[in-house]
Amino acid sequence: MTLILHRLIIPFVLFLIISMVTGCMAIGPQPIPKAFDFKVIKEQAKAVKIPPSVTGPLSLEEAMERAMIFNLDHQVAKLNVALASLQYKASRFDLLPELTTAAGYTTRDKIYASSSQSVLTHQESLEPSTSLDKRTRTADLTLSWNLLDFGMSYFQMHQQADQVLIAKERRRKAAQNLMIQLRQAFWNAYGAQRMTDSINKAVIKAENALEVAGKSGRERLRPLLEDLLYRKQLMVMIRELEGLRDEMDRAWPILANLINLPIGQRVELIAQENLPLPELSLSLEQMEVQALKNRPELVEIGYQQRINALDTKKELTRLLPQIDFSMGHHYDSNSYLVHNKWNQGAAQISWNLLNLVSAPSKMKAARARENVTRTATLALGMAVLSQVHVANLDFAMQLNRFKRAQALRLIDEEIHLQIKKELTGKMGTWLDETRSLVDLLMARLYEYNAYAQLQTSHGQVEATMGMGGIL
Repeated sequence: MTLILHRLIIPFVLFLIISMVTGCMAIGPQPIPKAFDFKVIKEQAKAVKIPPSVTGPLSLEEAMERAMIFNLDHQVAKLNVALASLQYKASRFDLLPELTTAAGYTTRDKIYASSSQSVLTHQESLEPSTSLDKRTRTADLTLSWNLLDFGMSYFQMHQQADQVLIAKERRRKAAQNLMIQLRQAFWNAYGAQRMTDSINKAVIKAENALEVAGKSGRERLRPLLEDLLYRKQLMVMIRELEGLRDEMDRAWPILANLINLPIGQRVELIAQENLPLPELSLSLEQMEVQALKNRPELVEIGYQQRINALDTKKELTRLLPQIDFSMGHHYDSNSYLVHNKWNQGAAQISWNLLNLVSAPSKMKAARARENVTRTATLALGMAVLSQVHVANLDFAMQLNRFKRAQALRLIDEEIHLQIKKELTGKMGTWLDETRSLVDLLMARLYEYNAYAQLQTSHGQVEATMGMGGIL
């Protein structure tokens, strides 16, 4: 029976090995599809938690809160933090000793037997004998600990802890960028919401004015050059109106994506009617101090310095000899043994002398990484200070631009009122009223656009100081 089993096992094992080798040799590059399947994307979207719909008016603060919870890019940043935290927790187990268990079964078709030969007479000194059963079972439970591995795992655990903090800073940076984008998209969408109907009516009115102007030109009711210049002015205004409207309309899909609204859904946006002006409460020097303290990039590179310093310590640790301790309980079913169960302990020291040869190069590389990080820190610090100054100047320019746009809108309102009065008193023309209305709407659009840029600039100032991120 044993012989039959032996003859069956060997061909089966050979067949299995040949199949595995053939399969491995057949593995080749497997390109992914060149385009995503729309059905697959829809099925994957169903698996994602659907955010609640917005049922009422939406303010800027509510949009920010929703974006921090449901924005997909920010969720990725949060997942990276969670992943880094799990990797850190897993790295702590590397400090523990190894506890391994093993079991085995051995069989052979013939008895394991041997004889001895005298080294003096070269005669057989012992008849063939055996000390091993044809079938044996073994089991082991061993606790082992390598001190060098412990030291390396200790440094690796601290590096992984810094990686968690780096992931948090990257998440904070992502939140700051998200808030900047959200401010601009919200105010552009709010301006489009307030102005779309008026612009559409004005465009229709201006097109009617063009038609009337063309008719008067054909009938030579006014000089040809004057008529052509007037129609050109109207067409330029219509083009600018439509361009601004299209630009602000594009803000709504951007806003919907930032707050993870269903595609195609629109909600009412609410804000203060008087468009309050944002203010900077810190001086330029205070802004510089805040930026050097709080910027996520500077905090992250500080953690990177600690990681590089630990790399240097790891290279030094590798120069030490390895010391292994082990202790285990063993079992062997061999009936010829006097003791089938026994405990065993061992200590071993080993030293890779070639590490001494490669150590100088590795140490130079580790120190070079530290120098690169220090220089990068200095360069980043100077760049941060420059960004603070640029953001501060940009805010002042955007504030002045908004005030100019606001003043221009007030003047255009007065002009439009005066032209309407003159038209009522039959002192003006309907074409002049249309032109003044187009000017007024363009002024209002420029005002909303300037306010959106002002809010974006204010958010950029906060971001350059490391503020504005919500964790």
